[in-house]
Amino acid sequence: MADSGDEIQQEFEEFEQAESSMDSGLESAPRSGGMPSWIKWMVIADLLVIAAVLAIVFLA
Repeated sequence: MADSGDEIQQEFEEFEQAESSMDSGLESAPRSGGMPSWIKWMVIADLLVIAAVLAIVFLA
């Protein structure tokens, strides 16, 4: 627990670098508005088909 000031400073700088790289990764992530609407409808349709198949299997 008796870290020298240099070690603490080095750990803090490493933490800042990791945090800034994580922030830049989040900024480059695609936005929800950037997804085409047809992809959302395809996902919804797939989920409905899966729900229908599961209902038929379990109710039969």
